[in-house]
Amino acid sequence: MSNVDCFEVVWSLTTLFAQEDTKRALHRLRDEQAPPDAFVELLTAHAAPEIGDLMRIEFAELPTTTVATIIEAWAMADAAGKAFEVLSVKPERPLEFARHKRVRFTVDAEEDRVRVFVSHVPTRHASWYSPVTA
Repeated sequence: MSNVDCFEVVWSLTTLFAQEDTKRALHRLRDEQAPPDAFVELLTAHAAPEIGDLMRIEFAELPTTTVATIIEAWAMADAAGKAFEVLSVKPERPLEFARHKRVRFTVDAEEDRVRVFVSHVPTRHASWYSPVTA
């Protein structure tokens, strides 16, 4: 998540995770132990249509653990009544990221918020992992 579309997607995700109707639906899916693609479908359904399409494209490139990490970080923040953000971070060394087909996501749990940072070079990903959506 490191181009212009990525920034629109993460801004929309951050907004969606703060909306009460989306929160209720996410909690239901979590309680049901739904698969990652169910969370992606829920989020894309709640987003504006053009953003939902971009989300599908982004998540189709990312490993399944990305969604699981984002959902668990959000649930931690929500349970504590803290702010939650998803942020796209341009890789410090994009050529190295592309060469090694690296995807990085980190979680910062702070006093007043939880943030998930996602870095990758679009279309340059390891072929061995299973993407979130087909």
